[in-house]
Amino acid sequence: MLFLCFSIKDRYPLISDFNQYIANFGIETWYDRKNIYIGDKRHWQNIEQGAENTQVDSAVIFYSDNFANGNICLEEFESLKRRYEKGEIQIFPVFLGKAPQKIDEKFKLCTDLVYKEIYTKDDYFALAMHIVSKMVFDRLKNAKYSNLRDLLRVIDKNSLEYSLLSRYEAIDKGNYAMRIAYLYS
Repeated sequence: MLFLCFSIKDRYPLISDFNQYIANFGIETWYDRKNIYIGDKRHWQNIEQGAENTQVDSAVIFYSDNFANGNICLEEFESLKRRYEKGEIQIFPVFLGKAPQKIDEKFKLCTDLVYKEIYTKDDYFALAMHIVSKMVFDRLKNAKYSNLRDLLRVIDKNSLEYSLLSRYEAIDKGNYAMRIAYLYS
């Protein structure tokens, strides 16, 4: 599950739109508007049921000028950072706008890792594809068949799966949008 960590001031339309893009790829997210209801205990839901949830194996940290002055997002960040340092979680840092030249030491993790800069709403689709690619790549490291050619060698050549996967394999490797669309459909 992918946790979305952000300042509440950045929710609309930025984070809300990204949540929809990533959901289109079948990625389950922990997004407070989806997982928290009025009257819930905020800390318990956001931290214990969200950032500390063992089903959460990845997190996007959306850093902005608002983030450093946030409240619950700072607690979420500290929790995610501890889990990252233990090797329990993958973190995807995203800067809303240009990455700051100087960043507070407590957020240094965001610039130590490979990060993305987002400038417009249109950048969220590319971000979603990048994150999905990384998540799939990481999961394939432990798979019995780590590439499509190996899988195609062992499945029934008369099956629908073989037909679909071999067609997918024929799509130009540089045509990411078509390859993702084909897999999704």
